[in-house]
Amino acid sequence: MRNFERPVLILRKINNKQFFGIPVTSKDKKGEFYIKFTFGNDKNKNEGKVCLSQVRVFSTKRLLRKIGKANSNDFKNIKRTVVDFFSGEYE
Repeated sequence: MRNFERPVLILRKINNKQFFGIPVTSKDKKGEFYIKFTFGNDKNKNEGKVCLSQVRVFSTKRLLRKIGKANSNDFKNIKRTVVDFFSGEYE
C-alpha cells in the first residue's frame, strides 16, 4: 500500500510524539484564513498556502520526509498570525 503524503508546516514541537502543524496546499486559495509562504531549499523554492482553520495536533509517526524549510520572515508572520487568531486579536 502506498503512503498518502500531505505537506504540513510544523509550528511547534509539543513532545517527542506530537507537534502543532498546519496542512499546506499549493492550490491558489483565497480568503482571510489563507496565508501564502515560500519554502524549500536554495535550489528549489516552492510556494504554498496554509489555512488557519486547519491548525491541529499531529503525531510524529505521520512524518515521512522533509521537503524544505519555510522562509524565516514568512514563518514568523504565520506564527504571529496564529497567536493573534487564537488570542482573539485576528481580524
